[in-house]
Amino acid sequence: MLATQRGEKVLLANRYRIRRVAVAAALGGLVLAHPGAANAQRGSGIQLSPQSNRYFISKDVGPERWAITYNLDDDSVTGNVFFRDERPPQFVWCERIGDNGDPDPQTVEISFDCYGADACADGDCGGDDWTLIAGSLRLPGSFFVPQAVSPCGDPISGSAGRAAASACP
Repeated sequence: MLATQRGEKVLLANRYRIRRVAVAAALGGLVLAHPGAANAQRGSGIQLSPQSNRYFISKDVGPERWAITYNLDDDSVTGNVFFRDERPPQFVWCERIGDNGDPDPQTVEISFDCYGADACADGDCGGDDWTLIAGSLRLPGSFFVPQAVSPCGDPISGSAGRAAASACP
């Protein structure tokens, strides 16, 4: 009996380790994924909350579907990663730890420490369920905010893009 319980704990630990690795790889994919590629797959979108304090983001990142919220009040990211196979969703929480100082919300590079957890199996939820899955993860601000568009319909990024947009016919 004791050996069986120990074996089950090892299997559970391995299962959680594999999930954390998969989510960490997907978080790394956020940095490498081109936003246009994500939009070309399923519908992706960003919406600002009625209180204007959160962005709701739904995007494909590699083979995963990310449904997350970027909280503008505390600069945290929370949400779920959905897998295309039968795996249950992964819960994700990221804490902003800094940025590169760029004032442009599209081009700023933001650093996060991200944590992951599985769904509570039997109502036994707690802070111990969360484990670091990506430390000092750097993401472009463009992942979290809608792409600015000029009156001509061209994407705008940075002050040079805004100046060019003002000259469109």
